[in-house]
Amino acid sequence: MAKTDFIVNFIRKVISEEKEKDSSEPKHKGKKYGKNDIIVGYGPGKGSGGRFLGSVNEAGALAKDAPRELMKNLSVTSGGSGLTGVEKILKVAISKTDAMNQAFNGVSKISKGERSAISITPGQINARNGANLLHHVLIGAQGAGMLRTPEAVQIQVAGSKIIVHVSPYKNSWVN
Repeated sequence: MAKTDFIVNFIRKVISEEKEKDSSEPKHKGKKYGKNDIIVGYGPGKGSGGRFLGSVNEAGALAKDAPRELMKNLSVTSGGSGLTGVEKILKVAISKTDAMNQAFNGVSKISKGERSAISITPGQINARNGANLLHHVLIGAQGAGMLRTPEAVQIQVAGSKIIVHVSPYKNSWVN
């Protein structure tokens, strides 16, 4: 009987140590992003996939050089902070701009456990180009002072959808 108690206690101790070890190690590897970062990921292990559409590149240039003009072109007049601000900006841009409305089929909130995110379904644009375009929109909103990002905002291709969520790690929304 004493031998059984010893084995049970030993196994509990090993399990307890494993749990402590697991919780102390980071679950993600790679660069950790933070405040003011808006990152885009195309999925783990994905290559570059070729060039982006010319119109997507133009939006990127406008986001960098004239962010207020980009926001005006997208009919975005206000924003917010974090995921709530992102959702507000994207909903306005997609619903009030014909080109964005054709490119995307809408914005919806989703959750996985305690994590929440925004899901965008591409329309007449593929998910990769769509994610890059949304990245430019959010960079433009940030540059125009309409979006504050107290935590890293990530735009990630997940299958045929685009997921926008708060995370310091690239490609951390699991499909």
